[in-house]
This record gives sequence, C-alpha cells and structure tokens, in this order.
Amino acid sequence: MIKKLFTVLLTCAICTATFGQQDTDWIPVGPEGGSISRLYELENYIFALHSVYDFYRSSDDGKNWEAVKLPKPEGFNLIRIDHDRHNLVALFDDYYSDEIRVFLSNNGDEWRELRHWPFSTGQDAALLTFKFQQGIMAIKYNAALFYSDDLGQSWKPAPHPYGLNSNERNIYIYNDHIFVGGAGTMGIYSIIDTSWTAGRLNNSGYQIRYIYQFDSTIIAATSDSDNLQYRSTDFGMSWQKISIPIDNDYAYFSFDPVLYQDTLYLMGTYSPDGGHSWTSICPTAYDNGVLDCTNMIVRDNRILTGHYWGVLISKDRGQTYEFSNKGIFSNTVFNLALYNDTLYTYLRGMLRSPADQNNWQPWDILTPSPAAPLQLITFQDSLFYMRSDVVYRFSEASRQWLEKGKYNTFFEWIATSDYVMIAKEQLQDDFFQAIDHGDKWNKIQLPTTLYNSLNQGGLIQAGIGDSLHYFQTRGGDLVQSHNLKDDWKVIPPPPDGLHIPIINGQKLRVVGDQLVFINDNRLYAYDPDTQSWRIGAQHPIYTGRILYFDKVENYLLLFIQEQGFFLSEDLGDHWIPFSDEGEFGGVYDVIDKDGTIYAADRYGGSVWKRDLAKLKLSSLRGYVFWDRNNNGLKDPEDQGLPGIFLSYGGHDDYAITDSTGRYYTAFDGANPDTLRVLLNNLPYEVSITPSYAVPDAEHTQMNFAVYLEPDRTDWAISLHTQSPPRAGFNNRFFLHYRNDGTTETSGSLSFMIDPKLGYQWAVPAPSLVNNDTLIWNLNTLHLWEKGTIEVRFTPPADLPLLTAFQARATITPFGAEDVDLQNNEVSWSSLLLSSFDPNDKLVDRDVLETGNQRAEQELIYTIRFQNVGNYQADKVVIRDTLDQKLEIESLRVLAASHPYTLEVEKSGAVTFIFDRINLPYADEDETGSNGYIQYAVRALPDLLPEDSITNKAGIYFDFNAPIITNTTVTKIAYAVGIFSIPVESYPLTVFPNPTRDLLQVELPAEIREQGTLQLYNQFGQCLLSRELGSHRFSVDTSDLSSGAYWILISSKGKVAYAQFMVQK
Repeated sequence: MIKKLFTVLLTCAICTATFGQQDTDWIPVGPEGGSISRLYELENYIFALHSVYDFYRSSDDGKNWEAVKLPKPEGFNLIRIDHDRHNLVALFDDYYSDEIRVFLSNNGDEWRELRHWPFSTGQDAALLTFKFQQGIMAIKYNAALFYSDDLGQSWKPAPHPYGLNSNERNIYIYNDHIFVGGAGTMGIYSIIDTSWTAGRLNNSGYQIRYIYQFDSTIIAATSDSDNLQYRSTDFGMSWQKISIPIDNDYAYFSFDPVLYQDTLYLMGTYSPDGGHSWTSICPTAYDNGVLDCTNMIVRDNRILTGHYWGVLISKDRGQTYEFSNKGIFSNTVFNLALYNDTLYTYLRGMLRSPADQNNWQPWDILTPSPAAPLQLITFQDSLFYMRSDVVYRFSEASRQWLEKGKYNTFFEWIATSDYVMIAKEQLQDDFFQAIDHGDKWNKIQLPTTLYNSLNQGGLIQAGIGDSLHYFQTRGGDLVQSHNLKDDWKVIPPPPDGLHIPIINGQKLRVVGDQLVFINDNRLYAYDPDTQSWRIGAQHPIYTGRILYFDKVENYLLLFIQEQGFFLSEDLGDHWIPFSDEGEFGGVYDVIDKDGTIYAADRYGGSVWKRDLAKLKLSSLRGYVFWDRNNNGLKDPEDQGLPGIFLSYGGHDDYAITDSTGRYYTAFDGANPDTLRVLLNNLPYEVSITPSYAVPDAEHTQMNFAVYLEPDRTDWAISLHTQSPPRAGFNNRFFLHYRNDGTTETSGSLSFMIDPKLGYQWAVPAPSLVNNDTLIWNLNTLHLWEKGTIEVRFTPPADLPLLTAFQARATITPFGAEDVDLQNNEVSWSSLLLSSFDPNDKLVDRDVLETGNQRAEQELIYTIRFQNVGNYQADKVVIRDTLDQKLEIESLRVLAASHPYTLEVEKSGAVTFIFDRINLPYADEDETGSNGYIQYAVRALPDLLPEDSITNKAGIYFDFNAPIITNTTVTKIAYAVGIFSIPVESYPLTVFPNPTRDLLQVELPAEIREQGTLQLYNQFGQCLLSRELGSHRFSVDTSDLSSGAYWILISSKGKVAYAQFMVQK
C-alpha cells in the first residue's frame, strides 16, 4: 500500500484592486438592409457605408440612423471615402476618361467639390494616392506630390530632389510632416520648412572625411584608423562596408574614383567586383618622384594619374607607366578632369591636352579666379572650377566661366556622378546637393555607417506612441524616432530572427510607447526602454485568420474569422473571448468612438456595438509554490510547482501553472466567487483541496503556498518509439525519466534492448554497454527535473514480418530508497510491421484492474505525429477529449518533443499547442518531421468490470483539416488480486509478446522447483490451471481470442507473473 507522502498547508497572500461586474454586452444596431463595408468616426457622428454605396449616419451611438446623400456625379463611381476627425472626403472617378472628382463635407449634409484639384482630368485613378489626416490633405500621382492645409482651397507642390517613385503609394501625415516613399527611400517633407529630409541612423562617432561619387556609386571614407570605406549605389540611402588595402594616409585624399568597364579605380588601386577586393596599381616612386595616386582617370583602357612631376599614363592597367610631356609640370598634379575628350589640369593656370595625345598646352581661357581650384569637376557634360566658397561652370556658348553663386558656408570638396553633385561642408559633417548645376544647394543628410534601414525600400506604415514614432519600411525593417529629425534608430529584429515582412492587412499598434503587431497569428511587442522584443503567447484560436487587430482604450482587440472578438489587457500574453452572444457573420471594419466599439458586419448587414467604457476586465494571477520554510510567503528560494490546476467557480476551464508555477486567467462577465487549487496531479495523495473566496478586485494576485514533506525520493521512467519497427528503417526509442520526489540525488538508468532491433547509437552516449544492456550514469536530478535519452535502432532488412521484439528500461536513484517502485521500470513489446499510420495514439496498458492503488490506476498516453505533407508545418495543435472515466484534474504532461502550451476544460477537452514548431516535412527531413506528446492521467475509482476507457485525438497541421487518430481502449477487469500475490514476487519472462498461437515461458532463477501455472483473462477469469515440471515450457494460445491475459506461476510461497497480449 502506498503511503501518504506529504502534508499540505496552503496559505493565500492576496493583493489588491477590484473585480468589476460586467453590465454591457454586444448589441446590434442599425442600419439594416445591406452589407456594411466601412465605418467612419467624426466628432458627433458614426457613418456607415453599405457595399452598394448607401451611406448612413448616427448621432446617438447607433440607436437611430439616417441616410446621407452622396454627391454621385453622373457617370462617376465612388472609389473611396476618407476622413479626419472633422471632415469627410469622397473621391469619384470616370472609368472611361479616368477623370477624378473630389467632394468635401463636415457632416454629410452638404458636399463641396474641390475645384482646385491639383491634377488635370484624364488621370489614372489606379496611380493616385490620397491621404487626409490632421486637417491636411496630401495627393500623390506618379512622381508628383501636392498638399493642402486649407481643406482643398489651394494646393502646394512638394517636389522631391530625387523624384518620387510612382509605385510608392503610402502616405502618412503627422505634426506638419508628410512621410512618403520615394526612389528607394522614405522621404520626410516638412510643411513648415518646405524641405525634404531623410533620417540619420546609427552614428558611429566617426566623421565622414571624404565622399567620392561616380556614376551611380558613392564611396565614403570615415576618419577612423582602419581606413573604413563604404559604398552606396542608391545615392547614399543604404551603405555597404568595403576595405581598401592602402597603408598610407593618402587613402583619405582620393578626389576622383572612376568606374570604367565595370572596374572601380581608386587611389592607386582597382577593384573588378565593386569594392570587395582590390589590387594595387600605384608604384611607390617613379623616376625619383613620389607618386601620389591622388587622382585617376581611366579611358580606353588607359590609366592617367597625377605625379610629382606631372601626369603618368599606363596602357597595361598599371603594370608600367610613362610620362605625359615630362618637364612641363613643376609641381604635383592633383586635379585632372576629362571634358569633351580633352584632359584639363591647373598649374599656375589652366593646361589641357587631347585625351589621346601627350600634348599639354596652356588654355587660352582665363581662369575664373587667380587662386588655384580646390577641384576640377566634370558633371553632366559641363566643366566646373571649384573653390571653397563658390563654383564656376564653363559655358561653351559664351566661352566664359559662369559663377554659380556663393555658398552660405565653405565646402571641403565636391563629388559628382552622372546624376548628382554633392558637396561636403568644410568644418562640419554636413552635406549639400546641387540643384540646377549649382544654382541652388539643398542640405541633405547622409549616414555615417553601413546600415540605414529607414532609407531602404520606402514607407509602409506608421504608429504613434506617447513620445515615439514607429515606421515600417518597404523592406520590412522597423525604425523609431522621437523628433522625426536626427534621432532615428533601427529597431533590432525579434529574438526568433524574424525579418519582419510587410504585414498583411495588420497595422502597427502602439500601447504607451511599446510597439505591437500580429504577424502570422503571433503577437510581437517591442519595449523601447529595454530595447527588447517579447513574443506573446499564441492567440486563443488555433484555426481561423485574423481580420482585425487594434488598440482600444488600454486593451488589444482582435477579430478572428469565424471565431469572433478577443481582448487582452497584458499585451497579448493572455486573451479572453469578447464576442458574448454576438453572431458576427464577418467583420469588415471596426472603429472606436469614445470607448465604444462599432463593428461593421459585412454578411449580417448590421452594425454591432459594445461600450468598453463600462468594461472592467477582471484577472487572477499568482504562483503555486513549495513553501520550504512554511511561512506562507513566496521567498526567493521557494520553487514554483508546474502544471498545477486551478478551478474558479462558474467557469468551465482551468488555469494551469507554467514551468515557474505562475498562473493567469481573465474574465469578461460574472466574477468567480471562489478560486481553488487542485493538487490531484501531484504523484502523491493529497488530503485537502484548498478553496478561497475571491475578493472584489479588478486585478487580483493570489499566491498559494504548498508545504511538501521533504526527503521523499521518487524517480520514474516511461518510454515509447518514434514509430512501430520496420525492417531496414531507422527508428528511435525515447526514454523519458523524471524526478517526482522532493529530494535531489544522482542515479542510473539501464535499458535492455532486443538484439534483433539492431542498436546503432544513443544520445547521450551510454556510460557502459554490457551486451544488450545500455547503462547511463545520471547526474543529480533536481526537483521535478525531466530528461530524455534517444536510442537509435535499425531492424535488419531481412527480418520476417511479425517478428516479436522486447525491451525494458529501469531507473534507480542512488543513496535513497525510492518510495514508489512501480514507476521505476517499464517494459515494451512490439511486432515487425510493413506499414503504419504515423499519426496515432498509444496507451501503456490495455487492461486496468479494479481495486488497485492510486498510482497503479494511472494511464500513460502518447500521441505521435508526423508531417507527411509537402511543406513545413508552422504550428501543430492536438485536441484530445478525455473519457469521462478519467480524472481530468490528475493530468500531467510527462514529455514532449517540442515546446508546447496546454489548455484544459472541465468537460475533458485537452489542447496541446505547438506554436512556431516549424516541423519539416518527411521528404525533407524524415527524422525531424516527427513529434510527440506524452501525458499521464488517472482513472476514476470504483470503475466496474467490463467498463472500458476509450480515447482518440485530432491532430491539426497549420490550417489543414484534422487527422483523427486511432481509438485507444483500456478495459476494466477484476484485479488479479482474487489470488494472493505475496510481497516477494518476481518477473516472469514470456515471448513473443504479443503472441499468436504459442507462448514461450521461462521461470526466474529464484523459482526452479515444481509449481502451478494459472492463466487469467482481463476479467479475472481463470482459463487454465496445471502443474509444471520444468523451468522452460510453452503455452498453447491458439484458442484464445485477441486481448490481454495474465500468467501466474506459484511455488512454495514464491510467485512470478507477467502480462501478455494475444494478437490474431
């Protein structure tokens, strides 16, 4: 008889707040007679748009509705309605002419057409983007952007310096700024400053000393000691780090990189792969002159570079050089410019030479300044003469230098390409872009490091927090800023490595300053204070798709197709149903007006509303823990009890503690009056069931202190295989061991494997292999610690079908007596099969005897699953409804192949959720495509003989229809205790097990004398009794039907017995 192993003392520590009684539900409100497609909220009205373009409004929270007459110009169709908090805007277009007409109204009574529309008729409405926020209208068509801050009375252009991308159709307006995607960038247009900017990110502290630009590539050099260089092919919007192998300071002074025939020439080196690898072509000296290699021109396979005595020319890619008119130059040539096939330089005046000759002559055109130029530049078929405070352009028409205007600052250099001319300010890290050949210069911002997520790919959406702005770019990156100017910061990716895709239909939402969004049925939350992500728990419905997700009041609200509304008050850690009796056919639009939620039902043709202002969401949370010092308080050293059930009055499900002993549950409706912690699934008898009244509190913490009697050792083991054995196929045993006691000790595990199974290897490797027995020395098992050993085997390909196999595992703790030896050993038997269903359910016994002790009435179920589809499964859900003859509150999970979430209802419905499992399919990874869950649950006491416990489960792979497993059957029989089994009993060896016609029996060494054999069926009926004369014999089973049987051998007070199966 199993002893009572611990006493329980429970103390509840209660913290404050209020539980609120719910006094409002979802109620349907008009208008009726059609499908509601959109809802709009203005200051005093709720507007509803039917899919047939009938428009209605209500000024009394949906109690009464009146029709609103839309303008409906003849021949035009409504394409959209937009609004801010004060006005409505309706856009119409003519399908044949693409003419667009726009009307404005503040309440729907009167509509005013916007006659000052900035575009002419004949525009393609598909290329039009319109946004109306905070009293500002913005219209983008193709590459043009206009805005109006006077409700369409007048429109102002917002020309982008690079030109906007016609495919970028996302606009966001906030705080006098318009955010819009451009040519590979997100631009920010300031209505106040009438200027464009792009955010600066990740300042490294290194100054950009020089930027060299050629064609569509920019090379930037920083001032750090590693000669770091960066390249950009999108005008500085994104950067890649490159390394140039130059060991002298001249790396910083290359004025004119060159891209010629897909090869980059820079600073006496060249790169054929865009800056990834470099080869030196600059000699250290030439003819007693030091070669600066500060300026290079490459044309027609020739390299021209400056030299202390003039210009060097190489016709073999830098292998050899020759002088161009040696002796003319008396100083180092720093500036070379190629203009109209003529080379130009400056030496006390302008010199030039035909590019294909070595003939330098003074130029008869006077220089625009007596001082030498800082740079000579060729830009867009023009020659420029740059000084630090002014730029001149040579005019072919007048044969004169034209001043392009003095700057308000001094420039350090100017870099050019076929597309842009960029200047760097001399004393600061500021940059300017030339407009109209230098007539005008606009200040721009360029990054100082490699990565600039804000400027990659364009704007998708935005969210506003208490002090932060969040943006998602076309490339999927997330960034944040406080002031929208110079404090941009890249948000790191979530811990699961998700590169955030464009969120299909789901918007960024900000609670306080925390960013939240749902992607692929998961909720992500980013905390800017800790700069970390938290992936919330799986949402409560495991099939169906999210159609709506938003922040309402202090809650997160989502609507799931065919399931209804759910609400969370803790950033998605937990969700509660929020539909009540509302029968939503299909929500299409949801708005929040002054704390009231309105839901447009596309199929039901109505609007539903619910007042959140009166909602008081209730929650219970806390810990169930082992109170080691019995003081009723959760001290740091007190360990939480995982998997403990808690029941609350008036509700059909349980709260279950997690691995730390923490529980949480929330309510929408009547308060529970009591909270009860259930200790039935602890592997010991419990004498009391603690129950406490719940205080009238909105959010209550209740900790339950459990005192366990110490120094009780109880180790346990269970096992199963990946699948039934098949000849020639790899397979695995899973040996699951655990510490169910209250002591921590070391021990050993031995596994006797049938040699016919073909043992291969094990993880971890056994400490000792003794013939067919594998032995592992186990380190100290901590309280409730679990472990799994994987044993790989491959039955030989030539084994005949129905070959019988046996195996047995035993676990032994060291230094202490185990209080329950029944769970220290487990046996396994099977037959060799040719085919099987990889998704099945197993039970560890087919017969359960009446009258046995508590632990012996526990059944162990294993559900195995395999992805046999053609793509990985992102999520697997197992729904299992337990037989009513099982004690649901005794359920405990023994082992699982992957992390899971458990939900249990009092009806017996059990759900295991393997979220983010990413289970590969079998053709891709046969071994990795498998998974399992194993749990134990006790049968109810006092079951009658011939009762049976049946069970099956449904396995869901993603959104596919469930796979229904086989049905397990455990029959109840009279205990074999109708005959007396003394304490001193021994195991009996029987094989094959299962058997068909003949069972071989071998007595243990302790019983060698003559004895009596008795054979019992599962109902306790004795079918055979005879005397024995040998320790080895056979039993004819050909007349027995399929089922479970017991064989009992007794001799001089000693007993040996075994259970075996007959399978026909």
